[in-house]
Amino acid sequence: QPSVAARRAAREQAARERAKRARGSAVVDGMLGSEWIPRLLTDNPGALATIWTDSVPLPSGATGLRNLGNTCYLNSVVQSLAHTPLLREYLLSGRYQTDVNMLNEMGTKGKIAEAFVTLLRQLWGTKYAVVEPDRFKGVVDTFRPQFEGYDQHDAQEFLVSLMDAIHEDLNNPDVEAVDEDTGLDEEAAATAIADGGVATGSEGKSAET
Repeated sequence: QPSVAARRAAREQAARERAKRARGSAVVDGMLGSEWIPRLLTDNPGALATIWTDSVPLPSGATGLRNLGNTCYLNSVVQSLAHTPLLREYLLSGRYQTDVNMLNEMGTKGKIAEAFVTLLRQLWGTKYAVVEPDRFKGVVDTFRPQFEGYDQHDAQEFLVSLMDAIHEDLNNPDVEAVDEDTGLDEEAAATAIADGGVATGSEGKSAET
């Protein structure tokens, strides 16, 4: 009798094959090229479709995610976070790197955060019309085994789990937060204000008292 692991691997491979057949021939290795014309929406010839070619630049942020079996829950969460401006700017700017916590036992030593940033860069690049998030999914499966495989899961549960993982990965306690009003780190600002040494002005500027 095949082992449990072998049966699970066979089911996952079958899910991948079904997903690939469903996708048809519209995408080759995640790229659309001007040297060929894909067969699109043959089952619905009246539908409108846009074919991106080398002569029509792909807008930044227009890249899609390919389903891996029934992973639409993952794709919807990733796309939602990818289009959250403050989070996207923080991650794509590289500022997050100073916040990676390599000692937090509740985190993944930056593995999930780095995998998410790598996928985010692909989504906001202009090279691919669609990407397959298999590497990101593999990292998530390693550290969040409740989402292992290609079955459907609750999107909200995955969102909470992913955000918790990124939070634990990027909460380096050695990086001191700076008070925007005083320009001091939070502990020093609190001490100075308590001692009457710093007062904040109406425009957010610090002033000696």
